Amino acid sequence: ESSRHWQVVAAVSFSSPLHQRLEKSGAQLVNYQLSSDLNQLRLVNQRFPLFKGMKPLRSIYQAIRDLTGICREIKPDILVSCTNKDHFISGWVGRRLGIPSVWWVNDVIHPDFFSVTIRTIFRWLACRDADHLITVSDFAMRHLIELGIPESKIQRIHNGIPIATYRKQSELRFGLKAKLGISEDNPII
Repeated sequence: ESSRHWQVVAAVSFSSPLHQRLEKSGAQLVNYQLSSDLNQLRLVNQRFPLFKGMKPLRSIYQAIRDLTGICREIKPDILVSCTNKDHFISGWVGRRLGIPSVWWVNDVIHPDFFSVTIRTIFRWLACRDADHLITVSDFAMRHLIELGIPESKIQRIHNGIPIATYRKQSELRFGLKAKLGISEDNPII
């Protein structure tokens, strides 16, 4: 159905398991890979390590150049990103090229998980570069608002799980609610 309305192009590492799954979807795939250097820098409860941080920053600039080239060739109508590194890169590219950027935010941007430096950068770039942020829970949405991102930019869309399919199987298979003395009306999360 969606292929009649959209031409889906995914920029993905050809060496990833995601590439293997997307090949079956019929989407056009473009090789795009972030450097492993971007997985080395962790800043929770730490100050920014200037020298250790330079190599990942160079990798971000390279990723920006790579994605800019892909976008100039494909000319997408919208960029959708799914991780913080991708948000920062696609937001920058989208703003430079005039392409709307939608950030699908799966993380809770909270002090327990992200340093003040990363939270500040996230807020600044989200306010400047993201046209819209999508999150999967009210909890995550509240944290984005508390972080200082305008509520008008944020939409909560729960992950699509066919509850009816699993409810009956779960109750038949395990009878967990009855075992725990939980009413049928109360959800188990």
